[in-house]
Amino acid sequence: MKGQDPQLEKAVELVMKEIQAHPKKLPGRPSDLPAYPPTSPERMR
Repeated sequence: MKGQDPQLEKAVELVMKEIQAHPKKLPGRPSDLPAYPPTSPERMR
């Protein structure tokens, strides 16, 4: 056994081609979201 699966390899190849042909963009960061959450005074003690 070689540990190869031709059907799976072909499926991955086809999906990778589709991803390259039609890439998706990730949504941008919301403008009202701070870079770091504010630290509460209780946690600073």
